[in-house]
Amino acid sequence: MKHKTLRCTAETAALLLTVAMLAFLIAGLHQHDPDRVLSPLNTGWYQLTDGVRREITLPVTLPAEPGQTLTLYNDTLIARDAGKMLSARGVEYGIEIRAGETLLYRYEDNAFPKNTQMKGRLWADAELPDNIGGQTLSLTFTQLSDRTGRFDAPLLGSVRSITGHHIQTSLFSLVMMLAMVILAVLALLIFYPRTTTRALDRLWLYLRGKHRHTSQRAK
Repeated sequence: MKHKTLRCTAETAALLLTVAMLAFLIAGLHQHDPDRVLSPLNTGWYQLTDGVRREITLPVTLPAEPGQTLTLYNDTLIARDAGKMLSARGVEYGIEIRAGETLLYRYEDNAFPKNTQMKGRLWADAELPDNIGGQTLSLTFTQLSDRTGRFDAPLLGSVRSITGHHIQTSLFSLVMMLAMVILAVLALLIFYPRTTTRALDRLWLYLRGKHRHTSQRAK
């Protein structure tokens, strides 16, 4: 009877978690398409090398030296871009985002430091200041380790559209994580009680056999 109750509980929990996973998946797939209000900032970039300006269109692969600092500049932002979110790749390269001399973003490890591969999946998000019109936007990469670096065009849009884009691009990973949680809950609710019952049964048989042996020796 007890095992049947546990099994029903496990089935109910699995059903609820499955419904939650499906609801999350459907919500993500039917969310307002963020690409309509997002724009890649792929033009207007340039690099200064020994005072010489070199025009660059992103994405681009540039030569680099280990330990070198590389900076890309852009002067095309206008006053209407104030308050928008700039979302860039390059956390694994130690990216720093600035508007003029104002630092807008710099990655810092939290209590759980990430390796290079994990950093490569992150986005560097920075909100553009009110006085962004006429200022120079710069992306500085401070941790180059290879002979070349791949630099993608950052995205520019509202906070809501940037957040929606991040959710959609990470949807598969989030669903897989939720599925693993469901499996873990099922394992705890089904397998663990059985293991505990078997262990208690074995302990009971051992103690009972030992008690009989002691009783026989006493006689």
